[in-house]
Amino acid sequence: MSIKLISFKSKSGNVGDDFSEWLFSRLLEGKLTEESDTLLFGVGSILDESFNREFSQKNPKRKLVFGSGARHASTTPSIAEGDWTIYCVRGPLTATALGISANLAVADPGILAPKFLPMSVGTKNQIGIVPYFAASQKFWQKLASRLGFLLVSPHLGVEEFIEALNRCDRVFCESMHGAIFADSYRIPWRPLSGTGLTFEGATHAFKWTDWTSSMGVAFDTIRIPVVPEPAIRQIGTILKEELKSRFIERELKRAISEDRFLLSSDTVLDQKQMQLMDLSVNLNDAI
Repeated sequence: MSIKLISFKSKSGNVGDDFSEWLFSRLLEGKLTEESDTLLFGVGSILDESFNREFSQKNPKRKLVFGSGARHASTTPSIAEGDWTIYCVRGPLTATALGISANLAVADPGILAPKFLPMSVGTKNQIGIVPYFAASQKFWQKLASRLGFLLVSPHLGVEEFIEALNRCDRVFCESMHGAIFADSYRIPWRPLSGTGLTFEGATHAFKWTDWTSSMGVAFDTIRIPVVPEPAIRQIGTILKEELKSRFIERELKRAISEDRFLLSSDTVLDQKQMQLMDLSVNLNDAI
């Protein structure tokens, strides 16, 4: 039996969303297809009624959920309608929004990355920055260069991204999956809320809190200005960018001096990874 994977696609690429196909092509080797009456909701904030309507037009017989998250409690699909099987979801907020058991709130499947792409322990002596995928990469590259940090772009491919991330001993993350991958490879991380907060609204805190709660970590974020790519570069725009850059620089330096980077415990990570791997066996058996 084959299955169609449901995931968000960014035109510019977004490592968190792209990871879904990367992972499930390995977990469900040979079982993914473009056309199937069985849908799999995988990595990402895709347990949303808009996604459900878009991909349910061909009347699929089954809908399976493995580690997906909701965008907000008010936009989740009704799982009472249709044939839904929930193996696990991203975190407790998603479980509550769907009205399912808290036992199904395991974690985001991004924490399985080391199981399929182990990294040798080498020299990690750089501080990394992972911007939000819709933020100005030029802005962040300029700031990273000035601070001597490594920019780890969310537009990189999955393996290239993870290899770059593993050159860091600490990392600031506007991208939630930057933090998820960092945590899974035991790299301390700290969230940034700027462009992502502006673009996502209430979804931003919901999805971060959903995942961090599943890992036993508080959502301790640093608020920063939004830095989208400007349509026209004028003197006023350049001055505003410089002011934002200086503000962010001060905030990052303060965070480094306070050493308030986050990391789940080894015990929690091992337990969650084991749960997801066991559930993937059940998923394979059901397809």
